Amino acid sequence: MKKVIYTMCIVLLSQLSIAWDGHDLLTYHLVKSALPELMNKYVRITEYQYNESRAYNLMKMVVGDWCEDLDGWVATWQILKTYSCEPDMGMDEGLAISPLQFFPGVDSHVVRHAKIRIFNLDLFQGDESFYYFVRMSKIAFSRDDKYWGYRFLARALHYIEDLSQPYHNKIDTDDKVLQVLDANYRHFLRRCHYAYDLFLAYLFNINDGKLLDAIENTPPVPCKDEKELVKKVREFSISKFEIVHGEIKRLFKDILWKRKVKVEDFQAADSKGQLKVLKEVTYQVISNFAGYTKYFLRKFMKEVRELN
Repeated sequence: MKKVIYTMCIVLLSQLSIAWDGHDLLTYHLVKSALPELMNKYVRITEYQYNESRAYNLMKMVVGDWCEDLDGWVATWQILKTYSCEPDMGMDEGLAISPLQFFPGVDSHVVRHAKIRIFNLDLFQGDESFYYFVRMSKIAFSRDDKYWGYRFLARALHYIEDLSQPYHNKIDTDDKVLQVLDANYRHFLRRCHYAYDLFLAYLFNINDGKLLDAIENTPPVPCKDEKELVKKVREFSISKFEIVHGEIKRLFKDILWKRKVKVEDFQAADSKGQLKVLKEVTYQVISNFAGYTKYFLRKFMKEVRELN
């Protein structure tokens, strides 16, 4: 019986989408409020010179600088904003890194960007991805390589942002797990995940004041280390999953059986005042993430001597 449940869990996991849409904007507003000292700080661009233990898709990975630099210098906030998107650009795709990839739909990107809980199982490596790049950032700063210190930190931020997304921690309620045997239901769940990814981008695009307030005006909340940060972000995200999932289904159930939700669908629902609950729970998720992550960032910057 345990083997059957485990297999069903893996099938369910195969329905993951990518991540929050809007990593760059989420990171920008987070850094702007958590580390205002960085808004006028520039570092010299340096070449990548690291022997890493982590495998990448080298066909899709670019280690050259993407930012608009000024005579070889770049703003630190711009590094963090730009490269917080980097892990979604292909570097984690097409790799053989987990035996769970044997199951259809479970690829290396899913393995590295999620930490899914089903019953009492926590599967995949999203937390390890965050820890890895925190360590790489510390190594770079210890070499006085500030450019790669910030760039590795940007990648770390990507993964903790992923772990704040409820669908990166759960895919469905446990009582529905048997329904994953139906292929149409699996497609339905994948579209639910995609819809909530898109929702954050929608809120950014309409310049939602409460979303920006949740990011910028939430004060730092103490956490002792990176593991506690991951725990606090994940547990809160999981606690809000049923509300998020329930609202996505309530609002777009008929659409989700046929196609992906589009921006126009959010606009139509918003014009009717139907997004209030989904907005409110999203503000809560983002505020929780912002509070703990701001504390981590300031503590980390002091550890690597970028802040006094």
